[in-house]
Amino acid sequence: MLAFGAILVTKHKKEMIDLVFSSIETIVKFLTSSSSTNSLKETTCWVLLRIAKFYGEIFESNSTVFDTLITNIFQVLPNCRRRQACLLISTIHYFAKNLRNEQNCEQNCFSKFTEGALNILIEFAYKKDAFDAKDNIAAEAFNAIGAIIQNATSSCQSVVSGFFATLQNAFQATFNLENFKSEKIRDAYQAYIAHCFFSGLTSQLIQMDFASAKLLTDMIIESFKQRSGIYEEGLLAISSLALIIGKDFEPIFKDSFGQYLIFALKSTSDVSLCKNAIITVTEVIRALEDNFAAYADQIIPIVFEIITVSRFFFIFKNVFYY
Repeated sequence: MLAFGAILVTKHKKEMIDLVFSSIETIVKFLTSSSSTNSLKETTCWVLLRIAKFYGEIFESNSTVFDTLITNIFQVLPNCRRRQACLLISTIHYFAKNLRNEQNCEQNCFSKFTEGALNILIEFAYKKDAFDAKDNIAAEAFNAIGAIIQNATSSCQSVVSGFFATLQNAFQATFNLENFKSEKIRDAYQAYIAHCFFSGLTSQLIQMDFASAKLLTDMIIESFKQRSGIYEEGLLAISSLALIIGKDFEPIFKDSFGQYLIFALKSTSDVSLCKNAIITVTEVIRALEDNFAAYADQIIPIVFEIITVSRFFFIFKNVFYY
């Protein structure tokens, strides 16, 4: 099984497709058999992850095989060991990401499993001790949720919209620190959920009116205040909400969000945060349109200052072109 997994990464991908399909029956057997050792099951999960990551799109042409495979993954997942669970959750992540049928945005072979996958993953995200520096099940689960939401087809809009409400409730629950073992874990969950917000808002499946968008924006800003700092997942989620709110985002920017955006822009020691802050500036400009002129003197000089630092220019040049 190790050897098979090793040869999956090859430039001769087309020649491997038939072999991948023919291997599924054996893989399912190893995954589900009670006689399989834990070592064999873990290796099988690793192979499945590689198949999903490098060959996921091929199952669109054979949904029957995919149905069998994903159904068995869902069945064994609740009783897996920690490392096996992380690998299988990541497998679901890559199947959701790669099974995009560009010619038929209405549905694909993952569509009918969307609701079940989301329910299983949110349950795993909140399992006891799900958060761990090693084999972090919570992080894997929320990453998979984000991928499912972002790549869901239009036939799943009602499912995704309903689940988005669940995520908002989960985010609200993070304001009670007693729900978590530590502030570090609480902060991590806020970032995980905000990432899913961003995935949903950029998928075009989430429809929000002004009141709902402002409420979510206020919640994320409240999380900035609670932790006395800004995190990039929350920053990006608000950038997407700004586009929904439009020019009415101005009082939010003026009264609260602007100061956090400036802080992020000045956080040059955190390259990722600074880069996402620049992306957010472009989204805020698009949202406020000509109303941004009143704040240009506060924001643009900081951006120019970043440009003049050569090491940042090469990192951020694609963002500037954006």
